[in-house]
Amino acid sequence: MTTDALRVMLVQADAVLAERLAGEIRRHGHVVVGPFADMHEAIEVAGTVQAAIVDLAVQPETGFWLADSLQRSDVPFVFLKDRGTGALPLRFRYCPTYPRHRHAAPLLADLHRQRRNLRPVDDDSLGAIAVEMMQRSRRIMPDDPSAERLVEATLQRAVAQRSAGRAPDDVGDWLLRLLDQEHRLRGRTHLH
Repeated sequence: MTTDALRVMLVQADAVLAERLAGEIRRHGHVVVGPFADMHEAIEVAGTVQAAIVDLAVQPETGFWLADSLQRSDVPFVFLKDRGTGALPLRFRYCPTYPRHRHAAPLLADLHRQRRNLRPVDDDSLGAIAVEMMQRSRRIMPDDPSAERLVEATLQRAVAQRSAGRAPDDVGDWLLRLLDQEHRLRGRTHLH
């Protein structure tokens, strides 16, 4: 058993592949949540996992909703897909994608790497917060200029709220919530 065992959600369209991957994940010392052959069921438990492997052969459009939910929760994930199944939406252009018939070891290594790169909970330095805001913005916006505009608009809102005395003690979480809110409310305005 590994010392850093994860609860890994497995969303896999093919029952044979699902059982093979689930077995490999367990042999590496991790807990498998699923496997799910339905994205809606997976979305219901997305908040209970620490990592996810998402096969895009299972309802691709809904798979992107699941990926959006995982990103908002800072849950690392990888996509599985067949060659020629179409391009990923621009907001997922930096997301790791593997062939569907891949063994679990490289997928798990990628998920662990992503977890190590997450901002530590107690890291409140402004530099680290700014980096996290840009990383998150690049994951949800289609290109770098729109990601930069989203961060800029978020910081302008933060300055205005701070001037009005409405800033909580945990600046990092507050700024990330403002970023998500700005994206939901006015994300399209930052595209051009």
